[in-house]
Amino acid sequence: MKEFTVPEDIKCYVRKNLIKQLAKWLGFTLLVLLAIFLINVRADQLGYKKISVYITEILLILPFFITKAYKLFDKSWVGTVKKIQPDYHLEYASNGYTKWNFSHKTYTESLLLQIQMQNGNIKTYNAYKHTIAHSHEKTPSKSSPIMEHYQVGDKIIHISGTRFLQVIGKQQDETICIVCGNLEKSENKLCSQCGYTLNITENK
Repeated sequence: MKEFTVPEDIKCYVRKNLIKQLAKWLGFTLLVLLAIFLINVRADQLGYKKISVYITEILLILPFFITKAYKLFDKSWVGTVKKIQPDYHLEYASNGYTKWNFSHKTYTESLLLQIQMQNGNIKTYNAYKHTIAHSHEKTPSKSSPIMEHYQVGDKIIHISGTRFLQVIGKQQDETICIVCGNLEKSENKLCSQCGYTLNITENK
C-alpha cells in the first residue's frame, strides 16, 4: 500500500482500535482460563470429573470470535467494484405478526459489493448495513445515500482497521469517511461527524 498516503490521525485511530481489540481478547481469555481453573479445583474437591482438554480448547477459542479478535489480522487492499447488490429487507418480530398489529417490525438495508482484487480474486464485502425499528410504513421514506454511492467500475480502497470503503482515483461530489461512514463533500478535509481526515490520497 505504498502507493497511498494514509493520514496520521487515521493511523492513530487504527492503532488504538487494535490495542483495544487485543486487550479485550486477552482479558476475556484470562477470565475463561480463571473460570476453568476454579471449576476444575472445585470439581477435584467434590470428586467430580474435571473439564476435558477438548472442551478447554473450545472454551479458549470462543473469546477470539466473541471479541472479534480476528480483526487484528485485517489487511489493507485495493479493488474494483464488479457487482452491486443492494438489499432492502422488512422483518416482523418473532413474537408474531397479524394484520391488526404493525408495531413490531425491523427494516434492514444492506449493500454487498463484489470486488475484484488486484490479484484477480473476487471478494464480497458488506459495505453498509443498517437496521431500524419501524412501525407504520413498509419502508422508510428515505434510505441512506450510501446505498447509491458506489458504481460498477469504481476503484476502492480498504484501510486495515477501518469499516468503510472509499472510492479513489476519480472526481466525485461526495466522499465516504472510512472511520464513521458519513458522506461528506469531497472538498472537505475533515469529517464533520467524527473529525478524522476525510480523504485517502493516491501517490503519483
